[in-house]
Amino acid sequence: RKYKETTMTRLSNTNTDALCCDTSSNVVVRTIKTFMYRFNLWTGLYMLEKHERFAFHVAGWCCTAAFLLYIGVFMRGFMEGFLAAAQQE
Repeated sequence: RKYKETTMTRLSNTNTDALCCDTSSNVVVRTIKTFMYRFNLWTGLYMLEKHERFAFHVAGWCCTAAFLLYIGVFMRGFMEGFLAAAQQE
């Protein structure tokens, strides 16, 4: 019985990772480039120019830093209030 090729089997046999970076480079460099390639595909950032991608990452890191600072200040205030209430008892 002959195997019938379907669209799903054709799509699953594609390997775009082989296209993303030079295979002659260092293993560490190749791994980082492969990670960046997959991240760009997963998030859709591959459609942006390099300067747009850079601006997106700068904005993302600024938002992340602001969020972490907010959480830090909130937790500090929470702990000070908690300790002050414990001392009053």
